[in-house]
Amino acid sequence: MFSRQTTVPQLTLILLVTFFFIQAAERTGHAQDKRPADVYQLTAQLAQEVDKLRWYMGRPVNEQAPPVVTDVSPHEVYFQAKLLVRKSSKLSFELTFGQHTMPATPIGQIKPRDVYELVRISSSQIRQIAEELNLEDLLAPLPPLDPTKTPTDVFKLVVQTSRQLNLLIYRNISPSDVYQTVTTAISYTDVILNTLPNPPTPPQAIPVTPGKRPEDVFAKLHETYGRIETIGKKMGLDMMTLERWTNSKDIQPSDVLDLASTIVAGLAHIHENTNGADTPHPIRWQHGMFPSDVFNRVLVLESQLDKIEQRL
Repeated sequence: MFSRQTTVPQLTLILLVTFFFIQAAERTGHAQDKRPADVYQLTAQLAQEVDKLRWYMGRPVNEQAPPVVTDVSPHEVYFQAKLLVRKSSKLSFELTFGQHTMPATPIGQIKPRDVYELVRISSSQIRQIAEELNLEDLLAPLPPLDPTKTPTDVFKLVVQTSRQLNLLIYRNISPSDVYQTVTTAISYTDVILNTLPNPPTPPQAIPVTPGKRPEDVFAKLHETYGRIETIGKKMGLDMMTLERWTNSKDIQPSDVLDLASTIVAGLAHIHENTNGADTPHPIRWQHGMFPSDVFNRVLVLESQLDKIEQRL
């Protein structure tokens, strides 16, 4: 394998490179082996550690009923897991000034391994908080693996863990956060419509009706997801069915953001299965938005969905 002229430094370099590729192959293999049960197991561990941190911080327990959903795919779970990373990152910054970056969304079909990676990042953020604050008792062991767990089970647990994180964060979700997410949904409809013959003109501005509350936005978003589900099924796609996000009396401003992210997930799924659709342009966060501004954006989104339905 090696010639007589191979020097010690060369041999060392060859061994290091070989070791690197073996390690990389092992990491890739492990990632590809992830199942919904593995994601659920890691999320359950994260949920335990978040609850321990909640107790240490003296924050309230999340008592919201879990969402009632069926036919969930890793795609929908992925976008809720992105919120999990976003919220744990915000908490990490508030408590320890930790800085984190969000990984890029994978191109193509989302797999359980992609969701697992997001949950792993969120878990590492919570564990970094424990390390910085010397909270060794915060760490929890991995619970037993339950092979019967499905993406629907993972979705519910991710949402509930995300809701608990909401109660730990001092800076709550703002209408500007939801405005950015709904506008992202509109950008998906733009590129979907542009794939059609004679694409329609850009959506017209709709006058803002003041006085809207988060629950008004939530109700309108719930209706909107139903339309997205219908569009996806007409295209022959498997779409998550959302019966209820939470009990109406329990709706929080953060639920509006979570539901808006579910809408983005649905439109991203349709976008992936639309031939020739460009990548939506990123949407900047804008300060000073109110629930009425968000409600207005949802009306624009509805008008875009009207145009898509008319051309199916």
